[in-house]
Amino acid sequence: RRIERLRTEMLNRDLQKARRIQLNWLPAPYFRGDHLSIAAENRPAAHISGDFYNWFDLPAGEEDSTRKTVVVIGDVSGHGMPAAFLMATTQLMVRNTMPGLRDPGLCLAEVNRQLCSLVYNGQFVTMLILVIDHDNATIHVASAGHHPPLLKRNGVIESLPIDPQLVLGVDESVEFQTHRMRTM
Repeated sequence: RRIERLRTEMLNRDLQKARRIQLNWLPAPYFRGDHLSIAAENRPAAHISGDFYNWFDLPAGEEDSTRKTVVVIGDVSGHGMPAAFLMATTQLMVRNTMPGLRDPGLCLAEVNRQLCSLVYNGQFVTMLILVIDHDNATIHVASAGHHPPLLKRNGVIESLPIDPQLVLGVDESVEFQTHRMRTM
């Protein structure tokens, strides 16, 4: 019993450490910019999960110097360590891919291609990437199996008119459409 209790305690400590690492992958729960406020919370059903979100400013490109913020929301199928590892891998892919491509649909296609080249035993990822162009009051959004985001305009909350496409990690030939729309 003592050995089993020690094993259980060690496992619980490892899960708590894994949860702290996972939380470090997520941004602060609140973001407030000039014309943008974001709030998020991650509450897994178990100690760790595959749910994730992120936001970051997109650095100015050679041909595009407008101020942009990228918002990413995703979910990895399954639970526990495998989902958490795939979540971390997917987040890293997006952070490394988005600054060069600067387009949500192209980023999803590249992340999908990379995920399809890895073996994940049937796991897949749903993800939505939204780029907010502050200077031009537009958003660019693409979805891989994720629900459309909600937008509040003039006190009215509406679902953005986009169709989610196939999830990531299933078919490397899928192309993802970027929808562009004004926010004002």
